[in-house]
Amino acid sequence: KVDVKLTKTVVGNCERQTNDVVTFVLTVSREDNSSIPVTVNIKDSLGTYLQFISATPNNGTFDSGSGMWNNVTINAGQTATLTVQAKVLFSYGGLLCNNAWVTSSSVKDVDSTPGNKVETEDDYARACVSVPMKICPERGEKVELSVPIGYQSYQWYLNGVLISGATSPTYMASTRGSYTVNLNNAQCPNGTCCPIVVQEECICLPTICVPFTIKKVRR
Repeated sequence: KVDVKLTKTVVGNCERQTNDVVTFVLTVSREDNSSIPVTVNIKDSLGTYLQFISATPNNGTFDSGSGMWNNVTINAGQTATLTVQAKVLFSYGGLLCNNAWVTSSSVKDVDSTPGNKVETEDDYARACVSVPMKICPERGEKVELSVPIGYQSYQWYLNGVLISGATSPTYMASTRGSYTVNLNNAQCPNGTCCPIVVQEECICLPTICVPFTIKKVRR
């Protein structure tokens, strides 16, 4: 048995804007000391609002059509990396995440099952960027923030300060700031460190002056 681990990071700042190009780095490593080489296949998923630009592996091959990083062979003590660039298409705002998971392995893994996409296992990795979401509190606007269900506990924070009573998978945000959530009493679980940024923006429509005519008539 061997132990393959995936990690994913974002190069640069977490907060981005529409049309920014984001660089993600996916790293595959071994957590065991076995002399057996392991070959894994990995799925990299950008989601809907990240447009693929390029991918550069230093081991194995990458198929941009399927998002598969195939034939990645690593020995104990070695790592392999895949660098992916993608363009932000999202204009509304929120978290945009790049997820990856091992789909198959030539050797049984000691603590994860390839292909099951269980986020708490170490063969699953995620990295996110945050596009600010804009609301106008004066108009009573709010935005619903949400994370996946299925965790034992949730706790939302605003600018690092605990929000009393905010212990469900969703939270209605009505104040500007940076929102984060702790899942199962763990800070930054599996790539969720990137905060959701809410900004205030109340755009007032310009006053339209319509020309009119006054005509005096006799009745």
